[in-house]
Amino acid sequence: MLTGENIAVIGTIFVDIKGFAGKHYNPCGRNVGEVRLVHGGVGRNVAENLARLGNNVTFVSSVNDDGLGRGVLERLREEGIETRYVHLSATAGMGLWVVINDAAGKQAGAVSQMPDVRLMESVLDRYGEDIAAMTGHIVLEIDLSESISRRMLGLAQAYRKKVYALPGNMEVLLRNPGVLRSVSCFICNDVEAGRLLGVDTAGKTPEEMEQLARRGVQSLGMPAFVITLGEKGCVFCSAEGESGWEKAIPTVVRDASGAGDAFFAGAVTALAQGCCLREAVRAGTRAASFVLSSEENTLPATAACACLEEKEDSYERR
Repeated sequence: MLTGENIAVIGTIFVDIKGFAGKHYNPCGRNVGEVRLVHGGVGRNVAENLARLGNNVTFVSSVNDDGLGRGVLERLREEGIETRYVHLSATAGMGLWVVINDAAGKQAGAVSQMPDVRLMESVLDRYGEDIAAMTGHIVLEIDLSESISRRMLGLAQAYRKKVYALPGNMEVLLRNPGVLRSVSCFICNDVEAGRLLGVDTAGKTPEEMEQLARRGVQSLGMPAFVITLGEKGCVFCSAEGESGWEKAIPTVVRDASGAGDAFFAGAVTALAQGCCLREAVRAGTRAASFVLSSEENTLPATAACACLEEKEDSYERR
């Protein structure tokens, strides 16, 4: 297990309402199954995963000052996450996400309600410099708002801190893709990469997606770009010329929610320790596999140490 780093995470909190169809899912009919409330949100998921991977995490976000919101904060604190920069709000502090999974555990549909990101803007206006000064690395939902992105990327540059970015709501990023030049590594899925680069990625092979990653690095000036491909694994490319395709670990999927956030946390933990991009995506692939086989949105505590082991059996067999 690698020694943990000091990482500040700036992102959203959601409460997920997750439905699991018991048998064949019929989108136009009644489906008997199971419904659960789960703590979620890109930022919250990443923060919890990073903490379970042994990092010291400070979380910057907002949450409702009600029973659900206080429950989210209590769980974060139990993981050892610093929450003093999480703004409590009467309303709109956190988002809601409704998702339906079919009998095979794959997402069949979803609807989300975003929190009011102006609450986070106020936190960063007041404490952004303190956060940038005290942290070793910064994780940023890059498209919360243009104000948040400009503020934190400017502070990261001033304090010489690396920023690792992922998307939450692509609309802001599509209006200002040039911000990606200021991040150390950007990680997204194939659909998001297609929207970013104006390409239909449906049916593209990993080799074609690797070429797309190279195009992203060259055209947008990104230092490093990783594109996750679901069951096909991921592709990666850096401005220094490191590129490739990493296959997924065969996994029995119980719930696909949160797998991308776990991949991101595993990869960032490795990058923050100075690992190369290939080693980082391997760490991310292991983390995603554990979450795919779980009903939780985040890494099971018992799986965290295994995510960063350098010699996983599945890789030794390759």
